Amino acid sequence: MKVIAPDGSFAETPSSKDSYETTDMNEKIEKADYKLGEDGNVIEFLNLNKDKNIRVEYIGDRTYKTTMSPTDRQAAAGVYELAQILSAMEQIKKEQEEANLKIGFINKCPRSRSRYSRAPAASAGR
Repeated sequence: MKVIAPDGSFAETPSSKDSYETTDMNEKIEKADYKLGEDGNVIEFLNLNKDKNIRVEYIGDRTYKTTMSPTDRQAAAGVYELAQILSAMEQIKKEQEEANLKIGFINKCPRSRSRYSRAPAASAGR
């Protein structure tokens, strides 16, 4: 699939490793799935150009061309933004788990506790 902005810039998906064909009401349909970052930057391109008329070319046995509707462009941009947020949340969760492991290690280490614990106060009568 190739998506083209009015200025001629474009993004294109590579061949999918995860695709299948089916039929719906005697119409042949091919579905391809891509992980974020492995789609030839098509979804990011759509997000950056969500306010522009985007031409879409489906390339296969025969080429099919159409123009994305504003609703479809906004939906693609919304999915992209949601994926970015979920990815950031996963990264934060991973970093939090790593920090908790380090904190747990520091709390279990006897040398670190004795180094930071306060010495008993000297008696006033000496």
